[in-house]
Amino acid sequence: MKNCSIIGFLTDFGQVDPYVGICKAVIAAINQHSTVIDISHEVAPQDILQAAFYLKAAAPSFPDGSIILAVVDPGVGSHRAPIVVENGDHCLVGPDNGIFDLIMKKDAHTYKIDHEKLKLALCQRKITVHESHTFHARDIFAPAAALISIGMSPLGFCTPIETPPKRLKFPVAKAKEHYIQGAIFHFDRFGNAATNISTEELGLLACKNRYIEVTIFKKDGTKMIIPFGQTFSSVPDGLPVSYINSFGLLEIAVNKGNAQKALGLHIGDMVKLTCNLGQIS
Repeated sequence: MKNCSIIGFLTDFGQVDPYVGICKAVIAAINQHSTVIDISHEVAPQDILQAAFYLKAAAPSFPDGSIILAVVDPGVGSHRAPIVVENGDHCLVGPDNGIFDLIMKKDAHTYKIDHEKLKLALCQRKITVHESHTFHARDIFAPAAALISIGMSPLGFCTPIETPPKRLKFPVAKAKEHYIQGAIFHFDRFGNAATNISTEELGLLACKNRYIEVTIFKKDGTKMIIPFGQTFSSVPDGLPVSYINSFGLLEIAVNKGNAQKALGLHIGDMVKLTCNLGQIS
């Protein structure tokens, strides 16, 4: 893996408290030439699934050798392991709680951060060592990412582990010949509803000479049929539309509106794609 001082940073810390700035200061103290790119700090508190989705969306845009520092850590201070993962062209740093599951490659190599070795590596560089039970982003993860960014091997402060990182209970879409069944799992700030139905599943749908129909089965027992298009403007203003978003997932929106509010959608609402008679528009 190429050495690179680019660090992508993802947390649920928000921008009001000083936590993000403190972590960036720790990184700068170790590598003042590092470039920290904020993926997001507005992950819903303790929402590991949302964090994993953000990483899946963002990681492909980072150049080879980049370090991905991700800290959404409801188990901070518990027995969950702090890990470093050599994941092909990227190096991942964060808690072993499933946060990296959606971007983990089969040939990834995982290491457990050894706190004593990490402190020694920092002391050798005359870097202030902080210790707490509740701020591992500052005390463990940010320093680890920064040390890697200056070329230190994870073996300098980690121990290899054989067990794979923890998996995430991500809802999986079910694909059949003439329908796909999935669910809404995320809303963005515009109220667009992302589903777990990807272009891969859509490619399995045998819809030659037929059109795709998207049906949402809401938790209140009602259902609605949403037209399938290419973009928001496939329908008039104020009307709903489904389409493949920029991350390759089926998404539901309202043109110039908020689908979550306008359609009364919720996380977990079932979504079903079917092939019906007629030409694809």
